[in-house]
Amino acid sequence: MLSIASAVTVAAFAGVAHAAPELDVLASAALGDDLGGRPVAVGLVEGGVVLASQGPQDGSVVRLDGFGAPAGAAPLAGRVDDLAVDRRTGDIAVIGDAGLTVFGPDLDVLWQRPLPPAARASRCAGLTSASAAPSQ
Repeated sequence: MLSIASAVTVAAFAGVAHAAPELDVLASAALGDDLGGRPVAVGLVEGGVVLASQGPQDGSVVRLDGFGAPAGAAPLAGRVDDLAVDRRTGDIAVIGDAGLTVFGPDLDVLWQRPLPPAARASRCAGLTSASAAPSQ
């Protein structure tokens, strides 16, 4: 079951705010510059949510508490593509230009690995071909 803040945060992430009929929306906010840029990925963590966001040049990972207030942040070099949360440990894995970075629940870097050249090339080729494809 999502908490009120999680439901509102996920709804705001999607760009349209909707609440379940049994919830009263007490407050809402648009995510953006206050949290480091445009959100690109979201994951649920113990007591809140974690967002990967993309600024004009660099990305960041932001943890929000159950009330939607920032509870921590970590900068990342370059573009951020996605994140995943290990529900057992609370560790947060982020993939992007900086490679694969794993953070602990408190956003301390546990380890970081650059992507191999072949993975970087195929990742860039996939993004280029996907962005060049005509929309249906």
